[in-house]
Amino acid sequence: MNTKTQISRLLRKDQTRAEAKLWRHLRNGGFENLKFRRQYPIKNYIVDFVNIKYQIVLELILSSSKRSIKTSSSVKEIPNRSIMDSEEPLTLALSSRRGNSSGTVLASKKLLQSQKELLLNAGIGLVEYDAIKIELLDISGIRSIQKNAIFTSKNAVRSIQNSEFRIQNCFCVGSNTKKLLEENGYKVAEIAQNASDLAEIIIKKYKTESFSFFCGNLRRNELPELLSQHKVHFTEHIVYNTHLNTRKFDRSFDGILFFSPSAVQSYVTENAMGDSIAFCIGNTTASEAKKYTKKVIVANKPTVENVIVRAVKYYKNDLSSQT
Repeated sequence: MNTKTQISRLLRKDQTRAEAKLWRHLRNGGFENLKFRRQYPIKNYIVDFVNIKYQIVLELILSSSKRSIKTSSSVKEIPNRSIMDSEEPLTLALSSRRGNSSGTVLASKKLLQSQKELLLNAGIGLVEYDAIKIELLDISGIRSIQKNAIFTSKNAVRSIQNSEFRIQNCFCVGSNTKKLLEENGYKVAEIAQNASDLAEIIIKKYKTESFSFFCGNLRRNELPELLSQHKVHFTEHIVYNTHLNTRKFDRSFDGILFFSPSAVQSYVTENAMGDSIAFCIGNTTASEAKKYTKKVIVANKPTVENVIVRAVKYYKNDLSSQT
């Protein structure tokens, strides 16, 4: 599978509410009996919706200042807000538009080669550095047999993965944390997209149980505070330390990929956000970024790939040719 096809599939899985709503009108010939495809590669671009036979391209835009593409096809720009506000059947007209260039983003962690390619092959410049450093701590003093254990990050899992820990039920945040637990032979009883949602699940279904909470020194307060408020018994174990790896950059970036609140803190210690767009892995990271900028875009799912997809979707009008 080439990179452009991979990006197209990720974009289809990661559609916005406005895209989903418009697609309901377009699919199966719902608009003028025309057959549309979504997130479809055309030459150097990936367009939101296209009718191949009549060369009709429909593009959702965030605002009038959004970058545009250059194409010989007829193109209709549709503001996101007009889709979400309308309850009536859609009426579409056609116009043409011209293009612009993509930007350069800073990744606040070193990416895998496959992840880099999603950006680079989309014509997006990339600079990367590790905004934080993780120090795994000695866990020999923690009881190795646990009935219920909470993990809100992969780093907490890494702290025990080479140990003799036996855990009956794991409760975790994020699909990647779940995957790492299962790869190490642990059973995941519950999973949530963020710590607050996981706390709500525990409060609703496991309030009488006791838990061990494996976390870092800079962990967020939402989960322990909610559990304490509802008198759910838990013991907190700090199993890793997060250290800010601050660095001063002598340039600005069009976008910054943030994968944790600590990464945001690390970057702003030495740099101003300025006009950079913060692409954030989740709402807790976005909350931290919003302290320094109003230009925040949150991934639909808390994975590195979906953060990258958010950036690709924003800059996708300038996709370069793939090999």
